[in-house]
Amino acid sequence: MEGSETDQECLARELKEELGISAIIGEHLCDVPFEHKDTPYVMRAYHVPSFDGELELREHLQIHWVSPCDLVSYPVPEPDKPIIDYLQDKFQ
Repeated sequence: MEGSETDQECLARELKEELGISAIIGEHLCDVPFEHKDTPYVMRAYHVPSFDGELELREHLQIHWVSPCDLVSYPVPEPDKPIIDYLQDKFQ
């Protein structure tokens, strides 16, 4: 986060920087605490109901639109797995 921006403002900025989209940030979905190199973090997931612009891969190599039930077919970092579980429970 930069300066005094909120989590939602930070996410909107990151989506603009990394994917070139202007996103509407919706409801908070869940938090996932995890550690990386002995430093504790909390990853927060938010619903993004809509966005403007064409997706551009500025920081990533690939992007796929998939349903929550198909997410388990993709390799993901360990901290992402509880978010996938949450999405499967909420949207199936």
